[in-house]
Amino acid sequence: SPRYVTRTASTLTNGLDIFTVTGTVSIKYLYLLCATNNDGTASTVQFNAVPTTGAAATFSGASASLASALAGAQITLAGTALGTAALLSASGASLVANPGTIIVPAGVIDLTVGTGSTTGTWSAHLVYEPITPNASVAAA
Repeated sequence: SPRYVTRTASTLTNGLDIFTVTGTVSIKYLYLLCATNNDGTASTVQFNAVPTTGAAATFSGASASLASALAGAQITLAGTALGTAALLSASGASLVANPGTIIVPAGVIDLTVGTGSTTGTWSAHLVYEPITPNASVAAA
């Protein structure tokens, strides 16, 4: 059955660990929610899996620029293909109706933040299903 975990809001920096994965899980929904406004820095975000065994893998393309994103904006994993850009919604409404499935092994989920760190703060939210016994995800 689906499980939910959230990480408190912080500025987004390159290499920021947002979740720690134990076992293997299937990502159902993954999104970042803007809590405080960004300035004009043209940051972008990508999602990555960094397993404890094996090589890191990026599982989204870069989002649109987060310059001047306001509280309530969302960055949502499309999950339709590994290179599909994370979707930025300035209105706060999710843009993904039927995302694909992304399997993440034990390790961490982190971010690639292009151009520079965000000035606003963003919380991270994940809905997942365990694949292996006792698999779980915790906020990093």
